Amino acid sequence: APVVGIVGLRHVGQALADALAPAFTVLHCDPARPGSQSLATLARQCVVVFVCVPTPGTASGAADVSIVQAVVGGIAQ
Repeated sequence: APVVGIVGLRHVGQALADALAPAFTVLHCDPARPGSQSLATLARQCVVVFVCVPTPGTASGAADVSIVQAVVGGIAQ
């Protein structure tokens, strides 16, 4: 089966993992979860990586996408 990666296994990431598991091998990167892979492993082994991390609101109401940027930067390395 094709291998897909998910960064962040909380509400969205876990639901996505559950939905994809019947058709794909799912690897995950979430430091709070046992068996977590590194971003480098996901970048090497997965045909696609889904980024499911928090984007909290700032005081101005904009989304703080710094976590997304850090993850994407880590995958790109």
